[in-house]
Amino acid sequence: MKDAKDLISKLLGDDPKEYKKAEVYLKNLIIRISRSSGMEETMRKFLGEDWVEDVASEIKYKILTKKAELLRKEELKISYIGIMIKNTLLDLYDKNLLSISLDEQRAEVVDVQSLTPYYKGIDSQVELDQTYNLIVSSLSDREKMVLCYYLRKYLYGDVEELKGISKDNVYKTWERTKKKINKILEYRLSESELKMIVERLLSEVCNYRSYKNSED
Repeated sequence: MKDAKDLISKLLGDDPKEYKKAEVYLKNLIIRISRSSGMEETMRKFLGEDWVEDVASEIKYKILTKKAELLRKEELKISYIGIMIKNTLLDLYDKNLLSISLDEQRAEVVDVQSLTPYYKGIDSQVELDQTYNLIVSSLSDREKMVLCYYLRKYLYGDVEELKGISKDNVYKTWERTKKKINKILEYRLSESELKMIVERLLSEVCNYRSYKNSED
């Protein structure tokens, strides 16, 4: 990558090949920085084997929310992304350190309504579609999996427990996912709007992407 602006442009662009190259570059940078700072094993312990994807998702979300500001800068060195990665690693460390002693039973708490902080309403279907797309693009595969798990648990009752991830990590991922969605949403969805978002998530993410954990 020439510089951080080049990386950001490719991560936010429409070219899937360039996006993939940029994503691989970002993940390699995350691994290199985590190793040099002694954080690699800690992140793996807290987030599991997919920790690089989780960190990359956090970075992409931060870039997405600052897109206009970042692309306006005349010069943006790759070291800017390095600093962002270091800060994200520290943030994740602090969050997980505080919650490491949580009772695993808290993973059973389901509060889908807490996904949105307060109500203002959406003016158009276009804006609703944009909001949905922003939510989906901002979540890692693990966050989508956990979101689907909680949506199905909330709507349909008991579902099969997620495999390959502890209850404590499920809970921590759910908390991180809610916070991420809350940052995207600046309003509380009305009942009909929430229903539309949830139905699309269940149909387009949970079922089509094989995140369903039990048969209806």
